Amino acid sequence: MKVIFVSSGNGRLGMSPITQSQADSLIRNNIDIRHFLVRGKGLKGYLETIPRLRKELREGRYDIIHAHYGLCGLISYLSKSREKLVVSFMGDDLMGSARKDGSYTFVSKIFVHLNRYLAKKSDFVITKSKSLRNVLKGVSNLAVIPNGVNFEHFFPIDKREARAKLDIPATQKLILFVSDPARPEKNYSLAKAAFDMLDIPGKELTVLCGMAQTELNLYYNAADVLLLTSFHEGSPNVVKEALACNCKVVSTDVGDVAELITGIDGCYTTTFDASDVSDKLSCSIREPIKSPTRDLIQHLEINKVAERIIAIYHKIIGQRPCAESAA
Repeated sequence: MKVIFVSSGNGRLGMSPITQSQADSLIRNNIDIRHFLVRGKGLKGYLETIPRLRKELREGRYDIIHAHYGLCGLISYLSKSREKLVVSFMGDDLMGSARKDGSYTFVSKIFVHLNRYLAKKSDFVITKSKSLRNVLKGVSNLAVIPNGVNFEHFFPIDKREARAKLDIPATQKLILFVSDPARPEKNYSLAKAAFDMLDIPGKELTVLCGMAQTELNLYYNAADVLLLTSFHEGSPNVVKEALACNCKVVSTDVGDVAELITGIDGCYTTTFDASDVSDKLSCSIREPIKSPTRDLIQHLEINKVAERIIAIYHKIIGQRPCAESAA
């Protein structure tokens, strides 16, 4: 089985680490994965990529195109011939792009409708959360499969050790914001307002963006809590990465966050009111974790997620998975 991953190469690190991790997990399970990166930006940049993608598909003779994100799915649909098409919708491709006030741009609403149509034309669709699945009513070939977490990259270490390596004082109350504050949908202004209201000595809000996973793992382990204040999400990987490191989470009720953290000591969902977020942060920082959060997300370990994706590949091309791939 030969699969081509079509994804954006416009990020700070080129390919998204999330997409790369998923590809690596499939390769470890004996799937032949090749990459096609879109270098252009915007609709024009993506459409200009079609001739190059058609050439790659013609020469590579792939069984499956797995497109990550709606625009990649669109150009894959316009480029394919005999290949089966799987599209993974990530979040704002089905929700829209939020402005700073939480409203959605007109152009993004058009793309949402386009992506709904694309979903019906695809051989299979993957959404990252149930909330995204609910947008695609009438689409039958669909599965909710969150991105997996690489437990070899994100794992618990002693908090004192992590802080020593990062030169963070033991008395500091460290709150992480692991998103680009310049992206309106991440709603950084709410995080900052809630932090400013927080009446806890030694508080520190640290913003991390585009950081290598090795260092990010240290920060999760050094932190008192991860804060996420997005207007919307699919299935935010930062939450799952933090939980894999036994780091507490306070988040707006978006995507599948409530499903992930409900009932976990020190973890809370919030409204979009700054005082509510601040109160939950205060509770989280003061409340110890009684049991490891990592144990509660074992089903999201990246190789277990890979098995589910491989089963979809076999289904759409009419092959039975061999014992080695299905293990």
